[in-house]
Amino acid sequence: MAVVLPPPVKAGDAVSIVAPASDVDFEILERAVTILRSWGLEPIVHPQVYERFGYTAGSDEERAQGIVDAFDDARTTAVICANGGYGCTRLTAFLSAKKLGPHNAPRKRFFGFSDITAIHSAMRIAVPGYVSFHAPMPASLAFQSSTDESKDALRRALFSSSLKDACPPLKGRCLQIGRAKFSGGIVSGRLIGGNLTLMSSIVGTVWGEELEDCILLLEDVDEPLYKLDRMLTQLFNSKGGLSSVDRLAALVLGDFGDAFKSATTKELVGEDMEEVDVKSWFWLEQLGLLGDLPILIDIPVGHIDNNRVLALGAFAEIDLIAGEIRPLL
Repeated sequence: MAVVLPPPVKAGDAVSIVAPASDVDFEILERAVTILRSWGLEPIVHPQVYERFGYTAGSDEERAQGIVDAFDDARTTAVICANGGYGCTRLTAFLSAKKLGPHNAPRKRFFGFSDITAIHSAMRIAVPGYVSFHAPMPASLAFQSSTDESKDALRRALFSSSLKDACPPLKGRCLQIGRAKFSGGIVSGRLIGGNLTLMSSIVGTVWGEELEDCILLLEDVDEPLYKLDRMLTQLFNSKGGLSSVDRLAALVLGDFGDAFKSATTKELVGEDMEEVDVKSWFWLEQLGLLGDLPILIDIPVGHIDNNRVLALGAFAEIDLIAGEIRPLL
């Protein structure tokens, strides 16, 4: 499958801002617009962003139409999600009906994470090989308080031509080298995934991606361990997902909030167990699903101040010895 990497933006370009999930804080949105303008871009906020329908930024059809309009808009060269939250799994049928696909998507880079995971997946079902960016969202509260490195990661991914420049290597920690010991600790494959809650929700649907031979990225925020267990079990056992971890190239884990250090977790494992040991215990012992799967953990991706960027749909390489993930293009 060929990789479809849309072109970068350049100084002076207009970019679309959409809100396919929860409603937006307008004060934070204004700050986001200011930041993007400071980078030499002209944000065009789709009218849908200002809508509110209960806990989402407009109805399902309005939010889906916002995405389609943004990709069709000849004035803009990228589509940036304002924030995450909830609602993206409800948009896939509308996106299909409105023919979001090869005629418009390859022209623009798409940015977002968390609930946006469902849209990332839907984009690649519509356009096989499409590369989108698991990236910070400028109208989220987390982005406003994020590190300079996190903000610069989004800027770099917008403006860089090559994936190696757009997504520099991210450091993590080798939890398990597994079967990668037969390849010098190196594993490569197409990078797929995002938020665990969303991945477990779309697996087995027409919008769940084929995960075989892929590197699977997962992150989440503050879910208790038993819920992580349940969602991972669903993901790995689903006929529409993996069925077996032997079909997966490797697992890359970002941040999971307080999951491994909450009071509930401490009651379970004991007050004296360090967070690093809780992670090892959960992933390798309690879960009991991962076998000899190569696992890289603690990369700076997720609901954190230092959230970085990864290119979903692109080929990546994990070096378990160096403890890092890097793009191959």
